Amino acid sequence: MLSTNGSVTANASVPEEAKALPKCIYDVMQLLDQVLRVEITDGRILVGLFHCLDKDKNLILTETTEYRYANNHVKQDDSPTPSVRSLGMTLIPGRHVLKVSRQAAPPSS
Repeated sequence: MLSTNGSVTANASVPEEAKALPKCIYDVMQLLDQVLRVEITDGRILVGLFHCLDKDKNLILTETTEYRYANNHVKQDDSPTPSVRSLGMTLIPGRHVLKVSRQAAPPSS
């Protein structure tokens, strides 16, 4: 978890003293509790709430859902249906991360 002056910050509201941190750390803190989509080297896509990041770029997501596409489709024009499973809290080693993007929030009613 990211912390500032000993107090743990685990939500999207960042305290004023955090603004004195380097911009890269401040930007990561803004993503806490946001839905992230992470593509990894074996082709899986993991979607979950961003919980923390360490110095080795290992990510922890909570409420994670895994999407896996089969590699052996008969036709390329078929739109593949992924296999989906719920993983809960997940550690993703930084060396396996290819791409991280923030998911848009679902429209509120």
